[in-house]
Amino acid sequence: LFYQLFQAGERMTQIKFPLVGVLLALVVVHTVSAGLASFFSQNSVKSATVVSCFGPKSTGKSGLLSEIYNREGPASDSDDVNIFYDQSQKVVVIEADIDDGVPSESSLVAAGTSDVILFNVPVSALSRDGLSSLKPLLEEICDSYAKGQVSLDSPKKLVLAIRDVDSSLEKTISDKIPVMVQELWDDLSRPLKAASLKFSEVFEL
Repeated sequence: LFYQLFQAGERMTQIKFPLVGVLLALVVVHTVSAGLASFFSQNSVKSATVVSCFGPKSTGKSGLLSEIYNREGPASDSDDVNIFYDQSQKVVVIEADIDDGVPSESSLVAAGTSDVILFNVPVSALSRDGLSSLKPLLEEICDSYAKGQVSLDSPKKLVLAIRDVDSSLEKTISDKIPVMVQELWDDLSRPLKAASLKFSEVFEL
């Protein structure tokens, strides 16, 4: 938590509002972490897989999650993230929007706490922007590994849900995705301790 606070405060320091940055980071980290802890406690969740679903607004994230999970269980909504619990599968799901290609601090904290990251993107956005909006999330997780806050013993699962693909293009896009992900990985800004990490050490695609 202190590391997440430092990172968020450091970002705000770069735009010359250090005190505001630290206070904002404190609120963000407390809200997300306390929100998850409270959610687990209030709903008697002793252990569960945590899945975070990210993507631009109005791209079908909620519909996708409703197809995969039972959303009739306990839920908690906030401005930045929505949390619900699928009791039958023992999965806590965090749903977060990415606005203008930039994840919120809450989203970054959520990514660091998740076992699975589900990235939802329309094929039109993929053609236009590639996987650029995924980059900050991967960089945040690399930072967590560098600080020893996330173990390399169990790579996170990274699931890319490409939406609205014409059936004739499915094979082409499916073949391109691993290449695009590797190119994105090679282009990440990573701390020195994470510079030599391979994608396969951190993620299972």
